[in-house]
Amino acid sequence: HACEECDFSADNREKLKRHIVKMHGKIDLLCDKCSFSTKNTMAMKRHLAFHLKEEGKAPVKEFRCRICEFKTESLKDIKQHKAVEHNINAFTCDVCVEVVCTSASDLRNHKIKAHGIGGIKCDICGYVASTNSAFNKHQSYHG
Repeated sequence: HACEECDFSADNREKLKRHIVKMHGKIDLLCDKCSFSTKNTMAMKRHLAFHLKEEGKAPVKEFRCRICEFKTESLKDIKQHKAVEHNINAFTCDVCVEVVCTSASDLRNHKIKAHGIGGIKCDICGYVASTNSAFNKHQSYHG
């Protein structure tokens, strides 16, 4: 077990952990299967899931593209695939699921118009604005 910050090596994980705390003042999370270490618990969980997958013990979540046959285990990768291969950005309506917008503001406007979610409604004419500034500008038309 080798220290990633100096030339020290130990014959077991616990000695390496004591060395890191004593010499480098850090408490790292150390993998008991390899020399990987991190301070981030989520990074360690992802790393341990990698070992489980290698051993055939971890359930694998799969994301599939609805347009082609592409599939992956990573949500980030499926979003990137859709954006690059199909020119679809990752702004998908969580209400109707099928509608994908090219920006967050387009998605907000879609939700207002299609589902009546969010927005600021004018009491005079029923117009619905997506932002305060748009609503104030609209109000000026009424005088």
